[in-house]
Amino acid sequence: MVLIKKKKEQSKEELEQAEQAQALQKAGIQDQFQAKGFELIAFLQKRRRLALTFTGVVVCAGFAYFGWILFNNSANEKASAEYQAALQILENISDEKGDLKKKAAKEALLKVAQDYKRSDVAKLAHLYAAHLAFELNDPQEAIRIYQSFLQETRKKDELRPLALTGLGYAYEAIHDSDMALKTFEEMISLSSDANADNAFWEIARLAKAKGLHGKARANAEIILKRFPASPLVNNAQILIASLPAQKVTTK
Repeated sequence: MVLIKKKKEQSKEELEQAEQAQALQKAGIQDQFQAKGFELIAFLQKRRRLALTFTGVVVCAGFAYFGWILFNNSANEKASAEYQAALQILENISDEKGDLKKKAAKEALLKVAQDYKRSDVAKLAHLYAAHLAFELNDPQEAIRIYQSFLQETRKKDELRPLALTGLGYAYEAIHDSDMALKTFEEMISLSSDANADNAFWEIARLAKAKGLHGKARANAEIILKRFPASPLVNNAQILIASLPAQKVTTK
């Protein structure tokens, strides 16, 4: 009797798995989509000056999961198919043809973003195109694409922090620390705390480099108070310790 019951439970589980697989297939979801989403997160993670712990990676990887949800819920199957086709260009990239494939994928993604404006798929395509421009060592184009993405998305869009993060690093790549600082400050003005610890860290780091020690200290201390579990706590502590001692004012 136990064996029969177990067999039925397994059959039910297999049926549920089959239904899930069919739903994913219908929506145009493939395993490589998730891989590309996490690749985007990994790219932004590598832009940080100091290594992050596994916890930090998991926090930011939530954006990749959110992207997967957006894609899965999209009703526009044609847009999804074209997005998937653009990602497939990036498969099996070799050293010789890697940049050519990235350029082709970037253009295909920009076309999806243009043809299906304001759709969930278009937002992902737009953001990933900016990422590819940066990967191709073209921060100026990355800035243009990131700015375009931000202009076309609402202030409370869940992907906005990710775009601002990339934009901040792109400004830094062209040695515009003022705009980089301004961009990270815009990021912390959002209602979401997603990746906010990283924004406070970048502000503190850039402020220190510009000699704005009070600003650097204030933002590093916010990390310690608001994000005690952040992988950037140690970085913040080291930065604070490296700053000149605060002047004590007496009455």
